Amino acid sequence: MVRRLIAILPAAAAAVPGTVIGVGTTIVLLLAIVSSHPMWRVEPINMSEAAVLRDSGTIVQLILRGEDPYARREIRADLLFNDRVELTPFEASIAARRDDIVDVILFSARTRPDAATWTYLKCLANLEGDKDVSATLDRYRPESATEMCDGVTRPWK
Repeated sequence: MVRRLIAILPAAAAAVPGTVIGVGTTIVLLLAIVSSHPMWRVEPINMSEAAVLRDSGTIVQLILRGEDPYARREIRADLLFNDRVELTPFEASIAARRDDIVDVILFSARTRPDAATWTYLKCLANLEGDKDVSATLDRYRPESATEMCDGVTRPWK
């Protein structure tokens, strides 16, 4: 009897890791089917957060779904600043110095910025000292826009 157990023991010991991996994989797959990812939580991002993260694909997708690129949205704490803040995707792009994202938003948006909005964005870029964002905005300048920056302040701290 003892000799039989000793003979079976190596085979059982070799089967245990495979069994544990198989059971673990089954649990992970079942959790994934229920849409609760077992390894990490997936947080959906909005257009302003996508601008900070330089996720142009998400920005274009959200614009095509009809989201307004001129609307303010919450950006979670520690994504751009230490505290949460509400910014438009344009403001977020300027704060993060992402001239390529400003270009994607302007190119993809169904409506171009009016003169007042363009002036506000241009003034923010000038306040940040970002010549690349300024140059990008210049390509979309409305004819009636001016660069009068009186009273324009950053919406973030």
